[in-house]
Amino acid sequence: FHYLSDAALAEANKGADASSRPPTATVTAVGGKDLFEFRLGSDGGLRAGDRVDVYRDKTMLGRAVVLKTDPDCAVAQLTEKSQDGPVNVGDCIRCPNLNLRKIRISIATVGFEHGPNPRPDSEFAKILDEAGKLGSDVILMTEFGLATDDENGRRTLALVAEKARQYRSYIIIGGLRDPQVPYRSGGRASWAYLWDRSGQVAGKYRISQYGDSVELPVFQTDFGVIGIMLCGDIYSQEISRALALQGAEIIFCPSQSWGASGQFNLWLQQARAIDNGVWIAAAHLPMSEISQRSYVLDPYGFVQAASRYWTDSVCTAEVDLDAGPIWFAGSDTPGRAGQP
Repeated sequence: FHYLSDAALAEANKGADASSRPPTATVTAVGGKDLFEFRLGSDGGLRAGDRVDVYRDKTMLGRAVVLKTDPDCAVAQLTEKSQDGPVNVGDCIRCPNLNLRKIRISIATVGFEHGPNPRPDSEFAKILDEAGKLGSDVILMTEFGLATDDENGRRTLALVAEKARQYRSYIIIGGLRDPQVPYRSGGRASWAYLWDRSGQVAGKYRISQYGDSVELPVFQTDFGVIGIMLCGDIYSQEISRALALQGAEIIFCPSQSWGASGQFNLWLQQARAIDNGVWIAAAHLPMSEISQRSYVLDPYGFVQAASRYWTDSVCTAEVDLDAGPIWFAGSDTPGRAGQP
């Protein structure tokens, strides 16, 4: 290898046009001879010989060539590097000539009897395995009502973290009864946890509509910015708007919505998608009224994938975050939301 020149570094880092975009992959392991592994492979269009750039925050660390690809990961070797330090686990990989923001979202739907369970042979674990083996970038599950601070809860959360690491998937589960910030009335609120691909809890969100929450966070992933809503949040259009204004491109909604409201809930989710130009993935229980399904909606409000009725199932959809919406019937040029 050779060191990047000052001019090359300045060009790479100026204005950070490249480095301000969402990272396309994350370094998962490093080795000798400037070798490193990252979570992106042939399924994402990467091939041996491709060139990739390595960043830490907005600083370029070097350039590398891909030596070997598997379906979901690759090994590369630095050919040029800066003097800002070695490549570490967690650094960002960008592929300038490759569209890598096409991701797979899967919703793992189970009934009450197959809810959170720490046993590796449980139906809960099996449905996570089924979703993970599809190469899912994000696995979404519904609200459950699991206490997070007893032995069963701790073991169950450890199982979820293990599945996130095993399949290198983000996992989002709602209805976690975290003791942090209880309701003013004393009960525990519903929380959603976001596990990252390494199995770490990367973020938490507390229900807003009737959960006394005072913040609406968004979360940076290695493919873009996401937002999370919970259950009754869908009844407030301001919540999804606030997430979209903060840059969320996909909103995930674990929901234990129940009763004769399936079609109405779908209409609300479709309205939120259309109003904000975002993808929405909503997870419900598979029982109840027949239109009460889990589904992935595109920014036009159309269902791209849906769960089966009254049975455990996994539905999955590919989402291209760089495609953008078509603005007019007579236009064949896609553009990002807000830019006609």
